[in-house]
Formats: sequence, structure tokens, C-alpha cells
Amino acid sequence: MGQFEPSRLVSDPAERARFVDRLAASGSVREAARESGVSVSTVNRLRARDRAFGDACAKVVGAPVAHALEAALIDRAINGVERRKTFANGTVETWTDYDNDLGFRLLTKLMPDQYGEGGATPAVSRTIERAEFLAIIRARVPLPVPAETCGRETPPLQGHTVAEIACG
Repeated sequence: MGQFEPSRLVSDPAERARFVDRLAASGSVREAARESGVSVSTVNRLRARDRAFGDACAKVVGAPVAHALEAALIDRAINGVERRKTFANGTVETWTDYDNDLGFRLLTKLMPDQYGEGGATPAVSRTIERAEFLAIIRARVPLPVPAETCGRETPPLQGHTVAEIACG
């Protein structure tokens, strides 16, 4: 029989750093372990034993999901959510609902100096210039914009239409 060979993840700090990179990319311990050639139980034992490794894993494990969720919420704040109501007589009413609370919560995250704790509340916030507002949104919103949005009349967001924000 061959001699037992411990996982490189356990013995090599560079391999642990590569594992954390894989974990940050996938958001899945199982996927990162598979790509690293180790078992999930090996990863979990090492996370429990090596506090720095465990902290690094905890810090990045949800990042891909959080970024996807953030993008979805920003899309909802900018484009709204279509709502429908069907009446007893069979008529259907549809409208787009823009959630101001969601918008202000996103501004708190994106612009903490103006809207975060210690900053101004949305009701008394400073007015930002159009170019600054568009730059903030464009920098944080990696959303694909359907071609039909450009040139279409949309409800204003801080005085700007979605088409202005997304299409320039």
C-alpha cells in the first residue's frame, strides 16, 4: 500500500489562497473544494483549525450571490416591478411600481456619505448633478439594457429617465 499523502490545502498556504480565490469566484464551498481536489470535510476541518483561513472563507463565501442580488435590486429600483390586478368583470389593470424605500436603501449603500448613518436623510439630501448621478449608477449597475428601453419614455428617477441613465 502507498503512503498517505496529506492534502496540499492543509500544508501549503499558497494552495489555501487559491482555494479562497476559487471560493470567491463560485460562492460554493463544494465547487471550490472540487476544483481544488479536496473533500468538503477537509475544507471544513481546516476552517475550524485555521482561524485566518476560516475567516477568509467566511468573508467571500456569499460574495457572488450578494453581487447578483444587488444587481437585481438595483434593476428593480430603476426599472420598477410590473404589477397586475384582475377585476371581477375580467378587466386587467397593469402598472409599474417603483419602490422608493428600496431606492433609498440602495442610495444608503452606494452613497453612504450622503445617505448613510451620519449623512443626510433622503428628505433633506443634497441635490446631485446629473453627471454625478449617472456616473454613480453606471459604475454600480452592470445591467444589460434592452435596446427597446433606449428612446422609450420611462418614469423619471431623480429627474432622469431609465433610458437616460442606461443609454447615455
